[in-house]
Amino acid sequence: MGISARLGVLVLVSLSLSAGLPWGAMNVDASDRGSLISRDRAAAVARSATGGRVLKVQLKRGDRPQYVIKMLLDGKRVRQVAVDARTGTLLK
Repeated sequence: MGISARLGVLVLVSLSLSAGLPWGAMNVDASDRGSLISRDRAAAVARSATGGRVLKVQLKRGDRPQYVIKMLLDGKRVRQVAVDARTGTLLK
């Protein structure tokens, strides 16, 4: 692990502790921190594609990280869409 990665982890731990959060609550992997789009960007993609209201955004990590976004459509129907967390492409 390089100096900049160690420094990044140290900053995240410090922020987590100063905010009173347990380390795991930040849900940030230092190795891919900069390569993922933000939750806000993923929500904007889902809003644009469906015209619905965002209810929940959750990051699913793995070989192909993706945001799973729960949307309210037409004020009645709930639908989940997925956005690629690296490219911002709508998956489903």
